[in-house]
Amino acid sequence: MKININVNKVEDAIGNEGKPSVFIIEDNPDMLLYLRNKLKTQYNVFVAENGIKALEKLKNIQRPDLFISDVMMDEMNGFDFFKSISVNTDYKHIPLIFLTAKTTTFDKFHGLTLGAIDYIHKPFSISELLIKVESIIGNVRKQKEAILNSALHYLNNQKEVPRNEAEIRKTIFDNNCETYNITEREKEIVILTAEGLTYKKISQELNISINTLITHRGNLFKKLKVKSKVALIKKLYE
Repeated sequence: MKININVNKVEDAIGNEGKPSVFIIEDNPDMLLYLRNKLKTQYNVFVAENGIKALEKLKNIQRPDLFISDVMMDEMNGFDFFKSISVNTDYKHIPLIFLTAKTTTFDKFHGLTLGAIDYIHKPFSISELLIKVESIIGNVRKQKEAILNSALHYLNNQKEVPRNEAEIRKTIFDNNCETYNITEREKEIVILTAEGLTYKKISQELNISINTLITHRGNLFKKLKVKSKVALIKKLYE
């Protein structure tokens, strides 16, 4: 006998405030419960059944480290939810994975164009998803630590020093990225490309597939109206 689970009974799983947190947005109660149970041993897990309820819950919880969202949901779908958080300075930097049954190339391209870190089709391997979640959250933590350490080093060792060439280039890069509406994921790809990494190395570093990387690259070329990596880097750094 199959038991129907009411989504209202799928509650947040908060074990330790010191643990990283994942916010799952999913309208299928069985899938929501399954994902929560798989993630709750390592993470604090927040849940919501659609984008509207997720936005409401965000007002009253700690800032999550990662979003995992379905695409097809009532009231507000995953794409619209991501658009909403992307314009909010508190949440726009938080990575998001789309986990969905929408498998068309257009839908995947659209999700990645919005800035999603990955687009995973259902059915999926839970082991692969858990590894990706761990890697993404680990990378986010490393980036935060690197930024903090860099800032502390600068404050401890610099006093009224003119900006050096690297700082000027970073300012130019950031301004150009804003002008051309480059997403955070696309910026990471450009930076690693400029450092001379191959596409294989970049995909490993960012924990994304080669196909996903190629999709991002095509989107970058389209935004900047260029046809090569050299032209891409030159346009953003000069």
